[in-house]
Amino acid sequence: MENTWKEILEFIHQRVSEPTFETWFKPCKTKREEGSWFIIAQNEFARDWLEMKYLSLMREAIYEVTSENPEIVYILGGREEAVPNSESKINAILSRINALNATEKEKLFYILKKNYSSVSQPSNEIQESKFDRKQNV
Repeated sequence: MENTWKEILEFIHQRVSEPTFETWFKPCKTKREEGSWFIIAQNEFARDWLEMKYLSLMREAIYEVTSENPEIVYILGGREEAVPNSESKINAILSRINALNATEKEKLFYILKKNYSSVSQPSNEIQESKFDRKQNV
């Protein structure tokens, strides 16, 4: 992982000025979690600036080095523990779904079915047990 990040930084370094690289990219660290890259910035301003100005460059660099097209999330340094794992992401999504009214749930189901019908699904037993568990909370 560390070598991959170094390669990504080198890719970026070749495409931006030295002061830009030293100011915005060199201080960053990263964490990878199931298809997402969390770019850890040293402060809120750097996080916001990187996200607004350099998201496409970061996406290009990650793709060129890894052939991945991941979700990229900028977070603040010291908050790496806030990086959600897949189970907590799923729980947060289920919690939000459970807060929807019936019409909103129907609309969401329609959108998901239309956009993700080709995604393979886990067995019904797993789907139902997770959903039932969340419904009973």
